[in-house]
Amino acid sequence: MGWLIALAVLIGLALLPVGFSLRYNNEDLQLRLIVGFASFSLDSVADKEKKPEQAPKKQKKKNSFSQKVKDLWDTFSVEWKILKFLRENRKDILVRLLEFKLVLTDEDPCDLAISYGRAWATVGNIIPHLERQFRIKKRKVDISCDFAGDKSHLFVRADITAPLFKALRLLYKHVAQEQQKKTATNNTTN
Repeated sequence: MGWLIALAVLIGLALLPVGFSLRYNNEDLQLRLIVGFASFSLDSVADKEKKPEQAPKKQKKKNSFSQKVKDLWDTFSVEWKILKFLRENRKDILVRLLEFKLVLTDEDPCDLAISYGRAWATVGNIIPHLERQFRIKKRKVDISCDFAGDKSHLFVRADITAPLFKALRLLYKHVAQEQQKKTATNNTTN
């Protein structure tokens, strides 16, 4: 009887959904870890690990511009790799919630109406492509106008999960592919 309980616990753990929640609110980007129905902030962990910053050294403008271009390229390449990984494994991944809220503001009501129509046209074109690429359980899309506001506001949230056994399999597959790439580059250089 005890081995049945252990088997039930292992099956329950294997089917436990794990993933992450990505939230963007105008200039603030938050990343949360999802385990089952609970979520934990990863930003507080990253803030605790940061060391006190030293005074920045003065650099030449040429170096600072090249550094900005390099940082932008690194960010783009990381995001591209993440999107490629998600697209390759889209059958194993579930987007539990896709939320998009946009509040538009403008001094001229005519320009605001044109921006509102363009925003809905853009979202109306993007959402079907996302639904074709990924399994989306629930989506919330809201675009509104604020005639008295000073600044437009954007909020995007994506909760992406997979069962624990599939997540571990995807992680193993990704690590194995990276290892093969490293060995292939080492063999070509030697």
